[in-house]
Amino acid sequence: MKIDDLSSWPPEIIRFLQQHHDMFLRWHERRYADKPVAPVRPEELDWAIYALDDLLRPYPLHGYHCTRLSEAEIAHILAEGMQPPNSTRLCARIDGLLAAGLIDPAIADKLRAEHGADEPSRTGMIWFCFYPPRFAGQSAAERLFRNWGGEALYAYHEREPVTGPALRSVGTPCLVEADVPIATFGSHAGLSFKVVRRFLIDCGLQTREPVEYEGNAKQPIPADKVHRIIKFPEADFLELTGCANWKPPL
Repeated sequence: MKIDDLSSWPPEIIRFLQQHHDMFLRWHERRYADKPVAPVRPEELDWAIYALDDLLRPYPLHGYHCTRLSEAEIAHILAEGMQPPNSTRLCARIDGLLAAGLIDPAIADKLRAEHGADEPSRTGMIWFCFYPPRFAGQSAAERLFRNWGGEALYAYHEREPVTGPALRSVGTPCLVEADVPIATFGSHAGLSFKVVRRFLIDCGLQTREPVEYEGNAKQPIPADKVHRIIKFPEADFLELTGCANWKPPL
């Protein structure tokens, strides 16, 4: 399921939205209209959003994970899928770089000692954007592509004179394109509102409200859900990220 492509939506999702079109439209218009609009009862909206949550839960959502990976990590993801990050997994990845001769022992020691992989806002979450990353712009994505290890690592090292260059020298900028099971998001009412808004736009609603959705998977992504890993400077990477126009270049 792709948020920006209604032809990819399951039929039961479309039917539900069609059945409740008038109520959802009144909900949206009442927030912005300069004319009287019949109110929507809160309990009616709550019921519809929770029901939509339940309908969405069995399906996957097509998205992209922005990262920088070594060749061994690319092969591992394609074979084994993706695991939610934590300090144990980060240190194992660092050990993998060390074993491959991509970093020296002193740098490996410092990377293992200084990171935020177990911080509550990061641990156990695989972040995806469910739209082409170019829509987020250079400032949102480029650090993920320029630095190996993810934000939990580079946030501690990118300004350091030794470890910072080391992180920028390892691996290749990559997009992991995958179908992410919606059930792995946990509570996802935010997704339901985006789905409603995208449906209304397809029905002719004029709005500037964004429909782009980002979320994090809290469970492993199996290998059969990973479509491909797109590497810089492949044509699809350039198209999806818009990085050909970045300054400075990637």
